[in-house]
Amino acid sequence: MVSWVLPIEITLSISAFYELIEWAVADIFFKAQGDAYLGTQGDVWDAQKDISLAFASAIIATTIVSLIKKIFGIYEDTQRTTPCT
Repeated sequence: MVSWVLPIEITLSISAFYELIEWAVADIFFKAQGDAYLGTQGDVWDAQKDISLAFASAIIATTIVSLIKKIFGIYEDTQRTTPCT
């Protein structure tokens, strides 16, 4: 289960972090041209739409990988064959 959820969580985290960095740079360095620097084109929900698209893309990619693994019978070995030393 973790192998399916973790890539989605990482994608959301990186996407949100990027949007925060983009906002901070625009706020600190480009006070007068903040909206123009951000490239929102007047859309106040631009950052949320970007994060939503990243979320949807992560779900699609993870689903495709899971389906390929299921179709071709590729399974992770959950039991260790050699003892840990």
